[in-house]
Amino acid sequence: MIDLTVPWVLLRVRDQLFGVPASHIREMAEMPAVTHVPNMPEFVMGLVSLRGQVTPTINMRQRLGVATAEADIKLLTDGLGRAEAEHYHLAETLESAIRDGHAAGIDAHACVFQEWLGTLKTKNPLVRLHLTKLEEPHARLHAAAVRVMQTVETNPLEASTAFRRFQEKELAAFTRLLPQIRERLIHAHRQIVVVLTLNGQSLGAAVDEVESIERLKNGSIEELPANLQGMKSSLTKMVGRRTRDDEIVLILEVEELFHGNGQVPVHGDWMEQAESTPASAPEPALAPAPSAPTGIGDAATMAVPAAVTRQGNADGLDQCGWCGDRNGPWIQIEDGPLVQPGAAWAMEEAETSGSPESPRM
Repeated sequence: MIDLTVPWVLLRVRDQLFGVPASHIREMAEMPAVTHVPNMPEFVMGLVSLRGQVTPTINMRQRLGVATAEADIKLLTDGLGRAEAEHYHLAETLESAIRDGHAAGIDAHACVFQEWLGTLKTKNPLVRLHLTKLEEPHARLHAAAVRVMQTVETNPLEASTAFRRFQEKELAAFTRLLPQIRERLIHAHRQIVVVLTLNGQSLGAAVDEVESIERLKNGSIEELPANLQGMKSSLTKMVGRRTRDDEIVLILEVEELFHGNGQVPVHGDWMEQAESTPASAPEPALAPAPSAPTGIGDAATMAVPAAVTRQGNADGLDQCGWCGDRNGPWIQIEDGPLVQPGAAWAMEEAETSGSPESPRM
C-alpha cells in the first residue's frame, strides 16, 4: 500500500529514476570499503560498516540487470583511448603530406571521435560536464590541422613550421586533457550507498545518484501498463511521473529488495557470517555528524556544512543530486534547501513546518 503522505527519494541507477518512500531511508554515504561474503548472489556486494553498524549491501545495477558501472567506465575510457590514437594518426597523415608536398584527399574535418561523442547518451551530469570540456580543444585541433593542410598547398616552405606549432600547441593540449578527463569520468561513476530500513532491518543499496526528495505528479502513480504485466519485474510494479518534467519514475518494491525470493539473506546466516568476517579495510575515524533536524522543514534554517559540495552541469547550474560528506549526508528537497535525512523522517511535523510547497498527490 502506497502512503501518499510521504515524499519520495529519487534514486538514479544508470539513466533510470527509481522512487523509494522517504520513510524507508536511514542514511546515505559515499561507498565505503566492502567486505566480500562468499556464496552470495552476484548482485550482493558484501558488507559495509557505517557508523559502527554492519550492513549487507547490494549493487542495484546488477540487481536490476543493467550495465555495471565498470562496463560504462570501460566504454568511456576505451573511447578516449581511441580518440588519442586517432588524432596521433592525423598528425602522422599531415607529416606525410608535408613530405609529399600535397594534401589532396585528406579530410582534416573527418573524426570518428566526434561521431562517437554525438552518440553518447547519459543523464549523469558530471559525465556530460567532463566530456563537454573536450569540445573546444578538439575543435581547435581540427582547425589547426586544416591550416597545416592549406599551408602545404599554398606555402610549402612554411608547412613544417605550421605542423610543429600544431604538434606543440593544439595536439599537445588535447592529448594532455584526455587522461585528466579519464580520471574524472572514473570518479563520476563512484557509487553512493543508500541504507534502506524495513521492520528493524537494514539493507544498503549502491546507486549512482540520489537526485532529490519530492512528491510525484498528482494522480500519476499507477500499475505498470497491462502489456507489461506478464513480464514485469517483482522489483517494480508501479510507475509514477515527476511534476517538473514528466520524467518516468519506477517505484521500487522495498520488501522485494529485502526478501525477494529469499535471495538476499539479511538476517540469520548472513549476519552470523558478518560477525565473523573481518573488515576488508579500516574505516577512517568519523567526525561527529550534525544533529538531524526534527522535521524536514526545520532544515531550512540550518547552515549547510562546509564539507558539502554542489555538483555543476555543463551550463554551470547546480544539480539537485546529493554530493557526499560521509559524516553528514545531505540531499535537496525539490528546489528547496539541502537537508539531512537522519535516522528517521518526522513527516507529520514536515507537513506544517513551513517548508517549500510541494505538489500534493
